[in-house]
Amino acid sequence: MRLLLLANAQDRARLAELTEHDDIKSLRDAISLTRMMIERLWNSGQSQAEQLAVYGRVNSHILTLEKLVKSCNQIEERLGSLLAKPTLLRVGQQICEKLVARFQGLPNYEKLADDVIHDVITTIQEARNEPATLTALPAPPES
Repeated sequence: MRLLLLANAQDRARLAELTEHDDIKSLRDAISLTRMMIERLWNSGQSQAEQLAVYGRVNSHILTLEKLVKSCNQIEERLGSLLAKPTLLRVGQQICEKLVARFQGLPNYEKLADDVIHDVITTIQEARNEPATLTALPAPPES
């Protein structure tokens, strides 16, 4: 089935798009391939009658996809690579507390601390499950 679905370059590109991480690669591949099968099956029915005819098979694949995603999330949680938002907010709060402690003594440190806390909390609240990209922080100004 994998060879059939990945026979052309467009399908291989779609698989790469759906598979984000190297972690638990085979499970992610299964999820991606299942998504592709659902898309292909659903798009094969052009009229409403044709889509209705494939609805049962699409639904079956969606149930399979749900089980795969649930398994993947459970594995990621066990590996520690998936954090719930409340956990992230607690970590953000701890980071902010450490930063505020370091800011004490600086002129207007309260304003600086409030701005940093606001930025950290906003960033966490707006976070989505997307691949992380790490960038180097700019070098601090020389004193």
